[in-house]
Amino acid sequence: MKQLQEIVRGKSVALVGNAQSLLTEGKADEIDAHDVVIRINLGLPAVIGASGIGRKHTVWVTAKYWGPLVQPTVDLIVFMKLTLIGDRDWERFQGEKQQRPPMIRWPLALATECEDYCQCDPGCGLRILWFLKKHCEPKSVNIYGMDCWETPNTWKNAFNTPNHNPKQERAVIDRLLCD
Repeated sequence: MKQLQEIVRGKSVALVGNAQSLLTEGKADEIDAHDVVIRINLGLPAVIGASGIGRKHTVWVTAKYWGPLVQPTVDLIVFMKLTLIGDRDWERFQGEKQQRPPMIRWPLALATECEDYCQCDPGCGLRILWFLKKHCEPKSVNIYGMDCWETPNTWKNAFNTPNHNPKQERAVIDRLLCD
């Protein structure tokens, strides 16, 4: 995870989720003005279009392999899944013949530390926010589109809650942003 630490240390960071609210808030220029833009799962300009979410992406954090359709031009990919399904997706990424940016897998030790802090099984956005705030020393972190509990996500027009505890995750996000 040292690569990620080096990318964000001392920089302004936009952490961009997948909520549909992004498409109407008009934050694209504000997002792109950050030194580093970290996008989560399919919250990518190549999938949604850049008008509401901006064009810049430095790091892509994903929980699954989305296929060759989504291969953003980023400095780093962080793969989050630590399950058997995640193992299959990791193997697909590793087996790709096309060129892609460097990729790191979320370490089990960090997963345990993060879960202990959050007191829940956090999603990708919360995991990476926790890591940024606890281990990376960014100048600032602003979050956008991490309200998939209140508004549908941008690619399925569905609420993204199956394995999330929205109330608990929101409380942890608020605590992290105040630290």
